[in-house]
Amino acid sequence: MRCTTRLVLVASLLAVALIVHVFISKHLGAGDRSKPLERQLHKADRSEGGHTAQTHVKTTESEKRGAAQPKIDRRPNTDDKLEQETIRTEDKQPVQADQSVSEEKVADELHVLYRKLRTDPAAVTKDLMLAQKLTFIRIAMCGSQSLINPMATVGKRNIPSLILTMVPDNITKSRGEAHPYTEKLIFEYLYRYPIPYLSVGGHRYVNFRKYGDFQPISFTVFADPVERFTKMFYLIRKLYIMNKRKGIQSADNLRLGPKARNTTLQRCATLLDKSRNDARQSRAIQRKYCGFELSSLALVMCGEDKRCSRHDATNYTLQEALRNLDDFLVVGFADDLDNTVRVMERLLPLYLRGYRQEFVDQFQTTEKKIHSLEVTNKLRRFLETDYVLYDEARKRFGKLKKEVNIG
Repeated sequence: MRCTTRLVLVASLLAVALIVHVFISKHLGAGDRSKPLERQLHKADRSEGGHTAQTHVKTTESEKRGAAQPKIDRRPNTDDKLEQETIRTEDKQPVQADQSVSEEKVADELHVLYRKLRTDPAAVTKDLMLAQKLTFIRIAMCGSQSLINPMATVGKRNIPSLILTMVPDNITKSRGEAHPYTEKLIFEYLYRYPIPYLSVGGHRYVNFRKYGDFQPISFTVFADPVERFTKMFYLIRKLYIMNKRKGIQSADNLRLGPKARNTTLQRCATLLDKSRNDARQSRAIQRKYCGFELSSLALVMCGEDKRCSRHDATNYTLQEALRNLDDFLVVGFADDLDNTVRVMERLLPLYLRGYRQEFVDQFQTTEKKIHSLEVTNKLRRFLETDYVLYDEARKRFGKLKKEVNIG
């Protein structure tokens, strides 16, 4: 009897539960059932600055494109009230604030500024110029150091609030599969600095747009690819011998193995000429026989993107490097440094007034090494990609000099 009563009770409870479930399904729509989730989303939106539904969609789309943005605060610049206002404005619009801005629009704004500076730099307002970032990408064996010191001197003299910074080597040299985020590390390091700043770094081109920020006004200097290579060849041997005589242990990048010590420039050029179609083998020969691996101009200008460093990416590297030339206000040349300095001073008088005089006071000439035509031709074939970029930049610099009536 008791068992029968219990079974009846359980059956009654199940029937009641089924009736309640049917009632809820019939009278409550899908929208009502999702209310608790919507309330959680709205609560999260309020805590993140009140995103609207539209901006939420844009953020989602940006995340799909892989443009995750770091949340970094700029350091306050207490030297100038104008700079504090600039920083406060930027703090209201952090890096990830407007992810809907396309790279094309940002690029246009940079290039419009470049056109104004090349046409009439005096017409560009001081406030606009003080809201800019300046970056000098230092390329090895191109004479950059002779430009950097006087640039920093006159920049600080003309704009006392200008911040001078250098991207540390422990960031710029963190390349390879173990350090795939070098570009992001460089961006995060520079983003912490207040505007205006002048940064100097031995790093490659950095795409600031990828992180939602504006591209800096950029400069660099090229040298003839063969001259770069031969200069490095003799310099590394000179330093190795000096350190050996003094009993000083050479740094890793200055240590010459037995094969490199006994390799002449002609043999180095011959080996590279034979392996020029095999990037992986060429790099191995540079390290083992030539004693160093010098980053190509194309690789530096292609950028920190890991696709630029692939062994089979010669065409991609060159095409990206050619495109990135547009983001440089000036690409000067080691064999025309005087005109390079004059052009920079003409385009940026607010920052670089007196640059040429400061440059002349500090400049020191260096002797060129003379090598045979055979060596030159072999190295030119090996450095063919760099010469395509070098010649294009040379053509642009010649046009720029005419535009500003220099040279």
